[in-house]
Amino acid sequence: VHRKLTSSASRGDVYETELLEQFFDAEAAMDFFSMLDAQLNKVNQFYKGKEKEYLDRGESLEKQMLILTELKATLKQQQYSKLGSVPKEEDPSISSSSMSLQC
Repeated sequence: VHRKLTSSASRGDVYETELLEQFFDAEAAMDFFSMLDAQLNKVNQFYKGKEKEYLDRGESLEKQMLILTELKATLKQQQYSKLGSVPKEEDPSISSSSMSLQC
């Protein structure tokens, strides 16, 4: 049994099994592998969709983290301007600005 990779713009990669040897019941074998290919392609599409969901979610969380970091800096700046004091050095172990998200 040999698998070949075909490309479809709407569905991405599609797998199709090519039978290289004769089976006792060739028609049944072709039906079996055709159904097997369909199931494999469904599974692949499912996980590609999940991967896209998680990547989108990661992007969203990264944007939220950026907004929160900017908001924190703005609030600190407002507090310091109201109090008229000079900001102290932040402890880098607890600073959110030292965090970075990698996808």
